[in-house]
Amino acid sequence: MHITLLRHAHSAPDRDDINRVLSNKGIEQALNYRKRIMDIQYDLVIHSIASRTKETAAALLLGKETKFQQIQSLYLPSKAEDIALVSKAIMLCQSSCLRDLMVRYPSDAWQRYADEAYNEICSVDGFWKHEKVLIVCHGAIINLLGLKFRPEFNWLKDRYFGYVEGYSLTV
Repeated sequence: MHITLLRHAHSAPDRDDINRVLSNKGIEQALNYRKRIMDIQYDLVIHSIASRTKETAAALLLGKETKFQQIQSLYLPSKAEDIALVSKAIMLCQSSCLRDLMVRYPSDAWQRYADEAYNEICSVDGFWKHEKVLIVCHGAIINLLGLKFRPEFNWLKDRYFGYVEGYSLTV
């Protein structure tokens, strides 16, 4: 199975976080990235519940018949105390790599966040039968998921992913 994990495109800051839509810049970013993946036929797209992740995925796969699956835990963890820590760390340390976030805000919340998102992804009907999967989500969860799928990818702890950046792996 080939999995591509990608951070969403730039969004307009004029709405509450979950409902933010892509800005004109974000639409342009997604369409430019689309040129790079035009020949790839993803058979499953997974995205968070945030509007900008679904819009990014839709722009990337414009006109292609692909199954889309929305996952709650790709947005934020489910426990209130984990949401508080993860959100605070991400908001106060924007553009920080995962290692920096975890050092400044040490907690088991990061592991619970990763476990929850990973388990929800793996429980998608037929997940392991798909050949090519695109997962569009947010900052730190991209790194956490990569480490769940491939623990030896230690470099993910030191990499910050900007808009419409990510990586692919084979599992």
